[in-house]
Amino acid sequence: MIKKILTLNAAFACLFGVSIFFFFDSQLDNLLGKFIRIHPSFTGGELAADFIEATGENDSLDYIHYTVFKPVTNAKWVDNPEYWQLVLEYKNNSEALKSFASHIDFDNIKNYKNYNWDYAIEFSEGQGKIYDSENNFVCTPQLIILEKENQIKIRIPLKDQGLQRILGAKKTWHYLLVNGKPVFTNMNAQPLEADMEEEGKAKDNNSAKEDQAYIKQTKEIFAEAMEGDFDSNSIEENLDFYKNKIDENPNDFVSLANYGSNLAKKGGNSSVVQAVILVNQSYTYLDKAAKLARGKEGEVEVLLNRASVSASVPEQVFAKSESGAEDFVRLASLTDDAEFKAYCYAMACDCYQKCGKTTLAKVALQKSKKVLE
Repeated sequence: MIKKILTLNAAFACLFGVSIFFFFDSQLDNLLGKFIRIHPSFTGGELAADFIEATGENDSLDYIHYTVFKPVTNAKWVDNPEYWQLVLEYKNNSEALKSFASHIDFDNIKNYKNYNWDYAIEFSEGQGKIYDSENNFVCTPQLIILEKENQIKIRIPLKDQGLQRILGAKKTWHYLLVNGKPVFTNMNAQPLEADMEEEGKAKDNNSAKEDQAYIKQTKEIFAEAMEGDFDSNSIEENLDFYKNKIDENPNDFVSLANYGSNLAKKGGNSSVVQAVILVNQSYTYLDKAAKLARGKEGEVEVLLNRASVSASVPEQVFAKSESGAEDFVRLASLTDDAEFKAYCYAMACDCYQKCGKTTLAKVALQKSKKVLE
C-alpha cells in the first residue's frame, strides 16, 4: 500500500481534471484527425514492428528505440520510389550515438554468431553503407539525422535485386550494435523479430488500449490509497487558509504549492477566459514553490501539486504536459514506495503521450511496470 506521505488537496487533480470547461479541446483534436491524413509513403511507410528498451539505471529514462517499417512502393516526390525505412533512436545522458550496425536477415536465424547475415547496415561519422553477406558494398542508404534527439532514419533504396526480397518477406530479423555494444540485452541478445505482414495499426490500437487500461488501474489504486487524505474543504476556504500562511511566510513552499493548485481548481469552475487567467496565475505559485523546495523535505508534496495540475490542464492551451512528466519522473526518484513510484511513472507516461513524446512515454511505462514485478 502506498505510504500516507501526503496531505494534499490537489492530489486528485490528475484523476478528475481541473479543466472540464475545455472539453471542446479534445473534440477539436478528434475532428481534425478525421480530415488530416498523411500518406504513409511520406513518413516511411506503415509500421511493422517497434522495439524499445529502457537502458538507464535507477530513475534515468535512457533508452534504445528501433523501428521497422513495411517497404514503400510507388512513393511520390521522393528520391527513391521504392524504399525500406528503419529508424534508430538512442538516448543516453553520458554517451552520444557515434556508430551503429544493424545485421538483417530474411530467414529464421537462431544463432547470430554462427551465421552470415543477408545484409549489414553500418553507420559512422555521419555516413551509412550497406554490405551483403560476402562483405560486398551494395549501396548507400538515405540518412536523415536528428542530432538533438539522437535519431537516425535509414531509407534503404530497393534497387538491388537481393534487397528486393523485403517486398515479399513475411518476417525479418535484426541484430543491433550501438557504439560497438550489443543492445536489447534484456531480450537475451536474440535477434529482433519483425512481422512484416501483421497490420501495424491493429497492433498499435491493441497496445494503446492495454497501456491506457494499465494507467487507469494505477490511478485508481492511488486514489483508493489516498482516499482518507482527500480534503473536504471548499476551494475558497483552502485559498483563504493558504493565503494567510503565505502572508506570514512568503517562502512557505508547501503553502505556495497548495495555493497554486487551488487556483487551478478554481479555474475548472470558471469561464474559459477566467480559467486561463487563474491557471496561469497558479503556475506563479507552483513554480516558485518547486524552486524553493528543491532537495528539501516537502518537495514531494510540492511537486505532486504541480505535476497534478500539469497533467490536468489541456496541452493545446497551456503546454504543460512535458513539465508535468518531468515532475513525475523526479517524484519517482524521491520515493522508495514501489506503488507510488509505479504511479509516478504511469503518470509521466500519460503526460508524455499528451505532448507527443511517444518514445519517452513508452519508456516511462516500462519503468512503471518493472517497479511492480
